[in-house]
Amino acid sequence: MIVLFFCAYYFDHLGVLSLAITNFAAWMGVAITPMHILTDNAFGLERRLINTALIVGLILALSGIASRHFNRKAHFAFTYYNFAVHIFCIGALSGMFLEDGWLLFYTPALMAALVFYYQLGVRLRSFYFLLITMIYAYIGLGYLVIFALMHSWKYWKKALSTLPSCT
Repeated sequence: MIVLFFCAYYFDHLGVLSLAITNFAAWMGVAITPMHILTDNAFGLERRLINTALIVGLILALSGIASRHFNRKAHFAFTYYNFAVHIFCIGALSGMFLEDGWLLFYTPALMAALVFYYQLGVRLRSFYFLLITMIYAYIGLGYLVIFALMHSWKYWKKALSTLPSCT
């Protein structure tokens, strides 16, 4: 992993940087194959994997900010942000979907990330980040609406069942 980061910075190569970031995420514990997701649904089994995804996304976003702020390979920032937005938002959405008791933690985390990437998209004039932000916001808001409707239906169903019948 360190060799890949060194080579990416030394040879100024975005492809090698992508390999290094992928290797870093795997080293942190975010290593899932599509078949593993379909058969075992690993996000549902371990909160550790969800929290690791949030940490990796945060570290990559901070790396992008540092890269741009210190003007050290500032063109690498887009690659850091690209990986960070997907890893962080998928982790936050998985937390919202699978950890009902932790909804008040994962929802603000997702909203904060979406605000950050929306502002980033406006500042960089990047349609890509604006589009990705809207897609993740649509998924998260849709889940919250359905979640609220399901819980309010349970409440109203219980309240209506206590009323005397009209017949």
